[in-house]
Amino acid sequence: MDTSAEATKSKPRSRVLALILFLNFVLLAFFLYNTFGRSLTSSGGVAIALTNETFTPMIGMSLRYPGGKLDIPRLNPKEQVGHPIPNVGEFDATLTFKDAADHDYKETFHVKPLGDNLILLFIQPVLEESAIKTADGKEEKVLKASPTKVRILTSYQGPVIFH
Repeated sequence: MDTSAEATKSKPRSRVLALILFLNFVLLAFFLYNTFGRSLTSSGGVAIALTNETFTPMIGMSLRYPGGKLDIPRLNPKEQVGHPIPNVGEFDATLTFKDAADHDYKETFHVKPLGDNLILLFIQPVLEESAIKTADGKEEKVLKASPTKVRILTSYQGPVIFH
């Protein structure tokens, strides 16, 4: 009788143990997928498109991001260049370039991917107030592009499918 009583007690224990092992396996699989699995899927990254909306060419342009960089010798006004980035999380990127007048620009900005959407970065001039003298000697205030700063506007279009 002792053996049947022990067998009856061991069945619920073995079921509870099997359930605990199964739940641990599911949690481990979920953790491993979140850590490593996304880089193994077809959408293991995002695509970025940079559009030059300044009034001057971007010469020696470099976009640096964690794990890589994109170097473009020249990006003329109204031109666009695209590039895939394998990082799927949020990151900081730095854009550097010179303009036609040899002014240096360096902007660091935050990128937050939204799923598989294409990240559109519009590089625009920052307008600053400046004083000029007219032909008759009067001083007038005008807006002109900053020789040291640009504005980077982020937009999204998607989804993008990588092949």
